[in-house]
Amino acid sequence: MSKMFVVFWFDCEDFIAPESDDTLKRLVEILSANNVRGVFKLVGEKLRTLEKRRGLDVIEALKHHEIGYHTDYHSVHPTVAEYLKDVGLKREL
Repeated sequence: MSKMFVVFWFDCEDFIAPESDDTLKRLVEILSANNVRGVFKLVGEKLRTLEKRRGLDVIEALKHHEIGYHTDYHSVHPTVAEYLKDVGLKREL
């Protein structure tokens, strides 16, 4: 019998809406309650904003999961693609 592995991977980019903090915390709680670890790719500004908003409970809850750096701001213009559009890379790269 072969094994199957599932990765629950979440991009966490919204640092504007305070409601996204509650959503993130609830998602982490659901995974933790089911003994499931997730991978959370967080933009740097999301973590700084959580700290400013006193979202330390969210940061604490995330400690039991895998955390990845997802750029500092990610979707703020210029995006990486916009910034690099004129560097002359080949299309297939």
